[in-house]
Amino acid sequence: MAGRRHQAAAPPSNLPLHLTSFVGREAELRSIKAMVHSTRLVTLIGTGGAGKTRLAAEVAKANRGEWPDGVWWVELADETEVGAAVVASLELPGRGSPQHVVSSWLASRRALLILDNCEHIVAACATFCHNLLARCPEVTVLATSREPLGVPGEVRWPVSSLGDPDALSLFEARARLVSPNFKVAQQNRDQVAAICNRLDRLPLAIEMAAARLDL
Repeated sequence: MAGRRHQAAAPPSNLPLHLTSFVGREAELRSIKAMVHSTRLVTLIGTGGAGKTRLAAEVAKANRGEWPDGVWWVELADETEVGAAVVASLELPGRGSPQHVVSSWLASRRALLILDNCEHIVAACATFCHNLLARCPEVTVLATSREPLGVPGEVRWPVSSLGDPDALSLFEARARLVSPNFKVAQQNRDQVAAICNRLDRLPLAIEMAAARLDL
């Protein structure tokens, strides 16, 4: 129809959907988003519950429109073979080894691949990433792990506890899911801050505590 603008289709993606808002880490989000455009492999490193997975998802979501051949999420928590997990997540056809299938499909594509929970198969992830990046010049990998992959050129980004303001904001946001009128205010700020500090300001622990709100 004359005058109608045709909007380009969004790049393909299988990013996980989250039912809760992302809170805090605004500076980190901006920095990591820029980092994945200046290097080939970025690993978010931190203890369990630090928020690595959610941060990676937000980075990928923010970058989705900049990778024309897709932003692809691969969950490795219950996997032992990296290549097979990638083939399954991307639903790739083809024969041969999983590494070959993935590398062949991505060889001429510009895409972002997210490998989540690499820590229990670090060596396998390192080998996979090294071979993939050598064959696929327009692919970038964003990984999450409790330890580095040790691949040459890897940028290691530490994901630590939330700062005090972000911890309070996260507690309030999650507490309002069970008590919509809840608000961190002068009369309860010290109590909420104490709870967050006892939990080392780790996002997962704060979310669990807020879900059991009794203030």
